[in-house]
Amino acid sequence: MTGPASLAEVPAELVLPDRPEDGHKGMFGTVVVVGGAVGFSGAPLMSATAAARGGAGKVRVCVPEPIYTAVAAQTLEVMAHPLPAADGGLAPEALAVLRDRHLGDAAAVVLGPGAGRAPGTEALVIDLLGDLRAPSVIDADGLNIAAARQFDWRTCQCPLVLTPHPAEMGRLLGLPTAEIQSRRRELALEFAERTGAVVVLKGSDTVVADPAGRVHLSRIRVVALATAGSGDVLSGLLAAFLAQGLERFDAAVAAVFVHAEAALAVQARLGRAGALPRDLLEELPLAQERTRRTAEDRRSG
Repeated sequence: MTGPASLAEVPAELVLPDRPEDGHKGMFGTVVVVGGAVGFSGAPLMSATAAARGGAGKVRVCVPEPIYTAVAAQTLEVMAHPLPAADGGLAPEALAVLRDRHLGDAAAVVLGPGAGRAPGTEALVIDLLGDLRAPSVIDADGLNIAAARQFDWRTCQCPLVLTPHPAEMGRLLGLPTAEIQSRRRELALEFAERTGAVVVLKGSDTVVADPAGRVHLSRIRVVALATAGSGDVLSGLLAAFLAQGLERFDAAVAAVFVHAEAALAVQARLGRAGALPRDLLEELPLAQERTRRTAEDRRSG
């Protein structure tokens, strides 16, 4: 099969979820995104939309009731659901709603985008981390809350992927951001081994590390990604690949590449400054298709 070539070199080890011609939405999994707070309605919505653009069969975004109407009004394809709220964020009572109505259907979960740091939200996040069973991507304030509470990641009963940027990694490890940046590969691998999670340390030369010692380094540098919200897109895309059955490390490597491939297309079209995360969302299907066709051509030729 011949198709448009990828803009970046596709890693030899990259795999993408199967997309059989007779596939249906039930085959491609349900992603549940939990996050959001007053003033931060965009983050969970971008993560959820990225999961849909990444090929998940169904996507739910669960947000505090005060922002539910705003989130629901901005999407047709993602199912928005209100959760009990406190101080503009998620309330501890949201855990029962998530258990009863949402988590049982989840093939993958994203926890943290735009969640904020209200006391009720912190309590919910810690309780929810102990409750998750589906493969889960922990991002943004999910990481910040875990760092502040010194959460023991080994107590989680689900396969974890942690997606910190350098400052969040610094909070998790109690180290200055400058030290994180100077020892990116080493510290990502150490943290993966310590926590049992796959770690995606974002930034230039993104590092993907797993507890078994595997490390993937992405050399694709795209300055168009240097804007708030790009990481929310990555978390949703990664969850979509998990929901479709990829193993954690493979899902992380694939998501990092397709995310960067989409960003290269955005940068070529719009330039190095001023691109928005929503521009990335539009490019994700084509970026994934280019990647898939390049990998297929490689195998066949």
